[in-house]
Amino acid sequence: MEKIADVKVFNDTFIEMVSGGQQKEAAVSAQQFTRNKLREESFAEKILTPIDIANDELDKTQDPEFHVKWCDREPDQAPAVTIPLGVVPDGYQFKGTRYPVYFSRLTSPLFMKDIDKLRGYTYDIRGILLENSTKDLAAEVDTKFIEKVNSVIGLRDTANALNAMSLPQWASISGGINRANLVDAFKVITRLKVPFGPMQPDGNATRGVMLCNNVTGMELLKIERTEAGGDLSEKMFTEGTPPPTILGVKTIFTIKRDLVPDGTIYFFSSEEFFGKYFRLQPLTVFMENKAFFLQFFQYMNIGMSIGNVRGACRVDFV
Repeated sequence: MEKIADVKVFNDTFIEMVSGGQQKEAAVSAQQFTRNKLREESFAEKILTPIDIANDELDKTQDPEFHVKWCDREPDQAPAVTIPLGVVPDGYQFKGTRYPVYFSRLTSPLFMKDIDKLRGYTYDIRGILLENSTKDLAAEVDTKFIEKVNSVIGLRDTANALNAMSLPQWASISGGINRANLVDAFKVITRLKVPFGPMQPDGNATRGVMLCNNVTGMELLKIERTEAGGDLSEKMFTEGTPPPTILGVKTIFTIKRDLVPDGTIYFFSSEEFFGKYFRLQPLTVFMENKAFFLQFFQYMNIGMSIGNVRGACRVDFV
């Protein structure tokens, strides 16, 4: 634990850096800390890996101030057929498609303070503000992510017209969370012919993740010995944590119950069958000192898009 005297020295040093015009060094120091926290706290970044891109990787548009990155989809193609000898196959004009990733800026509030009022603190108040605002930015990233997912999965228990397979991507299953219902939930995304779980044609390498909130996760602890096996059931009871994988699929738990409701589990295929997440401007801290007045805020410029609507499903256990 950091000593009070050490924090006092740290605060004084920070004030001297900003007062001396060394905004760059102060900003870099804080930026390293907060960037790591954002990656840890955002569940969206555990599902879609952020890809940092530069300005020259953006695609041109009619409006030069409108930022977009176009991504290629795997082209559709006609299936193989059996034909008689002496007959040539039918011609097929193949074509690829693309989907756009649009960018937007996310910011924290503008924090302002008289520099001399920082001298009396015996703890790093700026660090707390930065950490909290970083978590708020992570929540905003996750909000945009879930909004995109909910916009493409269709209505509950209704075939989704977007997947061109006449299958639902938002389903409900009665009877609560148990082993049998979990298996049925996995079938919702598996039927869409995207990789999910360990039963894959590429050597049984597991694919995809499942997301639920921590309250729903506690329902998994109710799975009894006859369903989970003796050792695992005992471990969940004594340690109070669900297994890191269920039926071969990685589990992600979140405290953001406003985004992922109780009794709901989201299922996501592997990234190459789902979408893209680009960061044009990674999480950055801007700090400015005018006379005895300090102000700072955090910002980032990101874009997320779903290229394959079949890559996500939602199941409500009712």
